[in-house]
Amino acid sequence: MHSSVFDELKTYIGFDHVDAENLRSIAGPLDPAIDGIVQNVYARLQEHPAARSAIHESGSSPVRVRATIGDWMSGLLQGPYDEEYYARRSRIGLAHVRMRVPQHFMVAALNMVRLALIDEIQKLPLTQDDRAAKARSLHKVIDIEIAIIMETFREGYAERVRWAEREVMKERLQESEHLANIGQLAAALAHEIKNPLAGISGAMQVIAGAMKPSDPQREIVDEILLQIDRMDATVRDLLVYARPKPPERGLQRVGAAVERTLRLLREEPAFQQIDIHREGLDCPAETLIDDTQFQQVITNLLLNAAHACERGGDITVRVSGSNGIVRVEVVDTGKGMSRTEAERAFEPFFTTKAKGTGLGLPICKRIIDAHDGRIELHSREGKGTRILIELPCDL
Repeated sequence: MHSSVFDELKTYIGFDHVDAENLRSIAGPLDPAIDGIVQNVYARLQEHPAARSAIHESGSSPVRVRATIGDWMSGLLQGPYDEEYYARRSRIGLAHVRMRVPQHFMVAALNMVRLALIDEIQKLPLTQDDRAAKARSLHKVIDIEIAIIMETFREGYAERVRWAEREVMKERLQESEHLANIGQLAAALAHEIKNPLAGISGAMQVIAGAMKPSDPQREIVDEILLQIDRMDATVRDLLVYARPKPPERGLQRVGAAVERTLRLLREEPAFQQIDIHREGLDCPAETLIDDTQFQQVITNLLLNAAHACERGGDITVRVSGSNGIVRVEVVDTGKGMSRTEAERAFEPFFTTKAKGTGLGLPICKRIIDAHDGRIELHSREGKGTRILIELPCDL
């Protein structure tokens, strides 16, 4: 709101030199009443916890606040109503924004001043017409003050939003740089580990092949091979996270892709004591997905659910589609997560498992993001977890 807009505002409200003269003419006669009005406005503000808290947190003393209100009221009646008047009023408004005084309290305070001054005008030894003219001029200037306050609050809040957005962008940039560094480190480590690990695995398989089934050392060698497989899986996760491949998409029916994944996993030991319920897998919704990457997502989610349920739990896999969105839900009745754990679930290397890299869910999120979709997690400790995936489709 610039001075030209201020001039337009005065023109729109109809405030002119006659109104300015009307207000100046009553400034002196009303001066004795100003202190009482200030005390009343301040007392009313103190009655409201939010306004009282804002004034207290600003560090301003009661004497200073009352003095500020008194100076403001003197200017209200004396002017001059020029660019400096507007600038001064704007500074007052912005100061209240910084103090976090609620906007509606400012408007209410201005109307308290309006009513109090109107009462005082009615006591002046003037003709009825003259009192009415002075009152109209006062209404106009109070309306101008409200407009200035509203505009400065809008500007102040906009600046706070811009500042908050800058902080969020700065945080995201730092997070991106941090993740990029982690990715480079993970790729380097995976490269250094993968080839030696393959050599060790090959050597152990040769040793295992030369051993008799009854050899007492056979169990130890089998355990070594199992641990090598675990390490190889960890290295693969590191490489997938550090060097994600762009999806090679093809039109797929999502329910069918989920069904294929369930068939591949049915012999997994983790699912032997768990009931899996299928809902809506015949949903006709189709979308462009990389079938291999999508199956990796569903596999990770189902394995997580199975590990959370342990024995005797239930997992529900649900597919539905409407309004251009296909949804896949994986719901388990497992141990669930605390709020802190749920909030950090998609952070790389964060895990609640004794045997885990903490990359499963971050990889899922990367894949779903690359498919222009979204993934969210809802969990309650002791109540289970629900994962929702949404992807765009033509249904």
